[in-house]
Amino acid sequence: MKKKHILLVSEVDYTNLKNLSYNEIDLTIWENIHFHNFEDYDVFFLNFEGNVDLKNVNINYLNPLLNWDLEQLIFIFPSKIESVSKKNRIEFTNFNVNLIWSELPSPLETKGQNIILRNTQDKILPLILDNSFSYTWNWSIKREDLPDNAYILAENKIGNIISLLMKRKKKNLIFIPHPDNLKEYIEMCIQNIDEITEELTKFSKHFILKKPNWLGDYDIFQKASKLKQINQLKKEVKQLERFEILLYGYGKPLEKSIAEIFSFLGFKEIKRSSTSADLICEIQSFKFIAEITGITHQAYENDVSQMFKWIAEEKVKETKSKKKVKQLFICNAFRDIIPTTRESYFHERVIELSKVHHWGLLSTLELYHALLKIRKKELKKEDIIAAIENQEGIIEF
Repeated sequence: MKKKHILLVSEVDYTNLKNLSYNEIDLTIWENIHFHNFEDYDVFFLNFEGNVDLKNVNINYLNPLLNWDLEQLIFIFPSKIESVSKKNRIEFTNFNVNLIWSELPSPLETKGQNIILRNTQDKILPLILDNSFSYTWNWSIKREDLPDNAYILAENKIGNIISLLMKRKKKNLIFIPHPDNLKEYIEMCIQNIDEITEELTKFSKHFILKKPNWLGDYDIFQKASKLKQINQLKKEVKQLERFEILLYGYGKPLEKSIAEIFSFLGFKEIKRSSTSADLICEIQSFKFIAEITGITHQAYENDVSQMFKWIAEEKVKETKSKKKVKQLFICNAFRDIIPTTRESYFHERVIELSKVHHWGLLSTLELYHALLKIRKKELKKEDIIAAIENQEGIIEF
């Protein structure tokens, strides 16, 4: 590999930095950058943390960092420090990275320690954000302000970007949260510099261009209409996935799915409870009390024992109401095998009890097929409600 010329700019003294491998490393502070020709270097480590004093530094010395045709790799440890520039000089003692790279938006007034890595499958990520280090940050930008040809490496918990790659022609900029041991971190990067460079050359396809606001008004291929169709299909797929729980679900997920399906069908006043019946809902003249279960076997008498408790409670509540109370036992039996090989969901004794007590026995598979018939317009939602209201014993649609 070609020898790399490296410049570390930091207010912290790193004179004992290991001169790793065959690379040539120069160390300087911001006030002395005029002693170095930035065009001579292949790799930079720019530390903006600390008391960066640039009152006597001409900004023009930094111009090679803005020359996108100059092939360079720049590691940047940014900080949120306000300052102003005047007559090619930086006033006050501290400054921010977007005074050099104007493509960057103004940073946010935030700081923290927790980082959330993005795209963890990419080989370049552990080379840059090695998890043997802890990181802190006081520089972040909003996701919607991500500049062109940029790639997110890490975010904070509210989704603001705290680490990214930015590419312009031959130049790569890497913005990194501050590691707990900057000296060892820089040594690690120098040790891996050839591998990092190699990965960056493969990485160009990942960088994105930010779309202009006017693009949505110039839509001759009707992309917006197609996206609308895609979003509608995604909604339908989510609905179908809720339906599929009828085939394999049990416990709270199955109860939630059935409650959503009953709402879809047109039942009202839907309630779920952890201390009474699994589902309570109403139509104009009926109140339904449902026990819902998912089991790996046929439904036996002991599986419907709770039905007697719930009806006793609800009859007390309904003394002042004219609505009829009807019980439903909704069951996903044999849930661990494919529906085409399942036997009858309800044991004969359960069927007998349902007729004596006027229960409705509803298999989730029957409900699943009914939803398909609604989709094909072979059944109406009102037909489903009517069957649940009027049929005793095993309910069929």
